[in-house]
Amino acid sequence: MSTEMLQIFITGYIGRSVLQLLLDHCKHDAFAIMAYVRSEEKAKKLEAFGVHTAIGTLDEVDKLEDLSSKANVVLNTADSDHFAGNTAILRGLRKRHERTGEVPILIHTSGTDEEITHSILGYARTYIILPAMIYGLATGKLVDTGIVKRRSIQVPAIIKASLARGQGGVVGEGKNFWPNVHIDDSAYYTLLFRQCITIDDRYLLCTLAVQLFLSVFNDALAPGTPGAAWA
Repeated sequence: MSTEMLQIFITGYIGRSVLQLLLDHCKHDAFAIMAYVRSEEKAKKLEAFGVHTAIGTLDEVDKLEDLSSKANVVLNTADSDHFAGNTAILRGLRKRHERTGEVPILIHTSGTDEEITHSILGYARTYIILPAMIYGLATGKLVDTGIVKRRSIQVPAIIKASLARGQGGVVGEGKNFWPNVHIDDSAYYTLLFRQCITIDDRYLLCTLAVQLFLSVFNDALAPGTPGAAWA
């Protein structure tokens, strides 16, 4: 029996990387993937890869709840702060549990409210991913077809600010750090959670610190000068 998987808003920077790994997986036939997207045009392109699609927004909570109630696994890479959409997903997972006795899985990117007690109540297994600043150019067939985003948001913003000021920047005394993680690593860890889970349900993904990026920018733009303080 295939695993029914719902992936929400997969055409973004993070969602694309996870979907690409699923499509490239040696056992991809074991997944029945339903992608929830906003665009009919992108839905048609995704269907060419064997992905089932549903069109809607996070505000269409009844649709989200219904789709979630049919999934063994929900991968949410949409707006983590959209409370109505997130709670609709949880309601759907609870319905599935009550109907089948199964405990479905929710892998949620970024934080959620501490008061949501789905794991404690036992109707869903939830894994919350808190990736640091994600960098790297997205690659693969999904990018080549123009379905998904190729670049992150944060790194281009830092580059633009550095170019505008003529040098890299720091906050205050420059002692702060902004951890980061490559987009491919973030996607791999997302799919590994079910295999390497321990006792916690929250995971912070990071490697180096963004201070390295700022140092590189500053050396390129203004060699021999300290980074300018950013308010």
